[in-house]
Amino acid sequence: MGETKSKCQGHSLVMDDDPLIRKTTQSLLTRLGFCSTLSKNGEEAINHFVQAQKDKNPFNFVILDYIIPEGLGGKETLDKIREIDPNIKVILSSGYKKEILENFQEMGFNFLLKKPYTIFDLRRAIQIITS
Repeated sequence: MGETKSKCQGHSLVMDDDPLIRKTTQSLLTRLGFCSTLSKNGEEAINHFVQAQKDKNPFNFVILDYIIPEGLGGKETLDKIREIDPNIKVILSSGYKKEILENFQEMGFNFLLKKPYTIFDLRRAIQIITS
C-alpha cells in the first residue's frame, strides 16, 4: 500500500526542526503525489539540495520553516539555495509573527504556508508556485 518513487510526480525538500511536522508534511506530500526529502536545519537542507543537483534529480520545490533554533533558518537557507538555483520555487512554512510573514515575497519566498496547514492548503500552495 505504500507509495513508490515511480509514482512521484515531483521531488520536494522539506526543512523543519520539528520531527512531527516533517513527517506529517511528508505524508501529505506523498498523498499529493510528491516524493520528499526531509531535513531538520538549513545545513542539512543545503547538503540535500546540492546532492540532488549532482544526482541530476533536482527538487521541484522546497518548503522551509522560518525559525530553526539549532542551525540555519529559512531565510539563510533560502539565500544559499538561490545561489545554486535562482529559479527554485520556495514555500515559507511558519506560524511566526505576522509582521515578519507579511514580507515573505520581499525576502525571496514564492508563497507563505501558515502553520498549521491542511492538505488542501498545501495543494493550493504547490499549484500556485508551479503554475
